[in-house]
Amino acid sequence: MDRSLLIVGASARAAAQSAAAAGYAVAAVDQFVDVDLRAAAVHVRRCERFPYDVLRLERDLPTFDWLYVGGLENYPALVERLAARRRLLGNDGPTLRRVRDARVLAAWAQSVGLHVPEIADGQASIKLAEGWLWKRARSAAGLGVVAATSAAAGGDAFRRGCGYLQRRVPGVPCGGLFLGDGRAASLIGTARHLSVPAAGGSAPFRYGGSILTPTDEAGGADAWERIGQLLVEEFPLRGLFGVDAVVGDDGRLWLLEVNPRPTASVELFERWSGESLIARQIEVCRKGYAVDHRTVRDARSTPPPLGKQIVYSDRKDRMTPRVVERWLERRDTEGRPEVADISPAGTLIDRDQPLATVFACGRTVAETAAALDAAVRRLRDEFLNQGF
Repeated sequence: MDRSLLIVGASARAAAQSAAAAGYAVAAVDQFVDVDLRAAAVHVRRCERFPYDVLRLERDLPTFDWLYVGGLENYPALVERLAARRRLLGNDGPTLRRVRDARVLAAWAQSVGLHVPEIADGQASIKLAEGWLWKRARSAAGLGVVAATSAAAGGDAFRRGCGYLQRRVPGVPCGGLFLGDGRAASLIGTARHLSVPAAGGSAPFRYGGSILTPTDEAGGADAWERIGQLLVEEFPLRGLFGVDAVVGDDGRLWLLEVNPRPTASVELFERWSGESLIARQIEVCRKGYAVDHRTVRDARSTPPPLGKQIVYSDRKDRMTPRVVERWLERRDTEGRPEVADISPAGTLIDRDQPLATVFACGRTVAETAAALDAAVRRLRDEFLNQGF
């Protein structure tokens, strides 16, 4: 079996580490080319104009099979062009066009009896009403999502109609991770989403991290498994995919959107299960076998509340060799990295840009959230003091 892989995405580090741990030679194209990505991959290319320069940058890389992570799901035409040159281990362009269309997804969900927030046209007069969100069509990681009454909704994307309105559902945001083979889906587990608003209110729902959460605290395994199976029957999803939802104040699970690729929470489930889920995606996409049996720890069991959080810088400065060295050395009691996505020394980190990712685990979700907050403060202090 071919043991090589190209990974393309806004941040390829976690998927590259997962594949490398499973014995794959990895090439990667992403926006950051962090130190820990370079350690996991044999070939790396930085795509500063992501994703527009992806096709140019991958041309001189070995002709490995490939998969994509966050960001490319919004560019089905690009996925198709790259898939014409390399074997794609993931969801194709036609699948992306349907499952990433909010109107198509909402209409289908209603037809099968799932709870889904009401969708309205992005230029509708309802834009001035309370309780609605405006979402940019090509949004990812919570970017391009604002309250419909916000002045930010009156920007160029709004005026061009490049988005839609969705009724806001009060509750707890969460996500489910699945492995699909185009016919059946297996629920791996659920996680609570954390948001870290951008400075100035430009991205109030920006993704900030995840904490593994038992399914009975996230809407229930039965509800999640039903969503996953119905999705795969309608949209032939293959490989790892995520479902964003809200456990509403009314106790119901509300479907928001589908991320048809490995999600940011994958590495938390890998820390729990001890296996490479990226390797599972490769196997499913290459072999096409059914996944209706348990292949990771049973989703109905209780995972520890492992968590991760993105640290956004509160100042503008450069990474120093001392900071890089200290963060690379930091390990938890299991010997796993406590800090990831570490930029090379000399990199200029602007204010409110990703600085690193931290990991923590407490006895409860609340304890983990508190531990993550403490870890974020510590990294910011070390960056401010240049590691000393």
